[in-house]
Amino acid sequence: MSSRACSLLVISALALLLSACGDSKATVATPKTTPVMPAETVLVRAYFISGGKLAATGRKTVHTLAVGQASIGALLNGPSSAEKKVGFSTALPANTELRKITKNGRRLTVELSTSLDKAARAQVVTTLTQFTSVREVVIGTPSGRTRPLNRANFEALMPAVLIESPLPLAQVKSPLRVSGSSNTFEATSQLELLDAHGKLLAAKTVSASSGSGTRGTFSVSLRFRARARLVTLVSFENSAKDGSRIGIVRIPVRISG
Repeated sequence: MSSRACSLLVISALALLLSACGDSKATVATPKTTPVMPAETVLVRAYFISGGKLAATGRKTVHTLAVGQASIGALLNGPSSAEKKVGFSTALPANTELRKITKNGRRLTVELSTSLDKAARAQVVTTLTQFTSVREVVIGTPSGRTRPLNRANFEALMPAVLIESPLPLAQVKSPLRVSGSSNTFEATSQLELLDAHGKLLAAKTVSASSGSGTRGTFSVSLRFRARARLVTLVSFENSAKDGSRIGIVRIPVRISG
């Protein structure tokens, strides 16, 4: 067969193939792709020092089953520059590293690279016991292991009123939900919300679940009217002795528009 005849035969075969497909245009199948879902985030607290007492801050992290590890990582990173400006510090040595963390029932054992003083141990224990699944913490350092510890072991470092929500510099709106724990006379404390000029926006008397030597919990709402701005949530106790304000805690927050 001549080369010209072969060429005509190939062209005829291609024409028949395209005719059978019903379309003279070549098409390419596009593979199906699974849409990428945004990673879910979760808020964890890290407890630093403010005014010589423990104070809570917040960190957003990718949702993980290892929230204990995420929270201790946030603690070891220290307070942010913005938090330092409003008085937060840490007792943890700057070179402290997490070596290992294990869980046995409701007890966490944390192995750290440096020895810790009492304030630093309080930060670690308070940070890890924010989770209801953790009741006590054992801290291992080059100096050895502690006995099982919980928040009650550090009551002297707790403020009379420990506010755990809202957290410093958080975006808030009315009604503002305020929650935490307290150990005050007759379980009573006071809350005020002040604008940048000290004007009172809202106030409330808080009654915790217990007090007068036993730390209790509370959760209340504050309703207010204000434009978007930086305001301060103030917590304090009226002294049973002379009525003066004691145990004052100030938390700056931002009102969302």
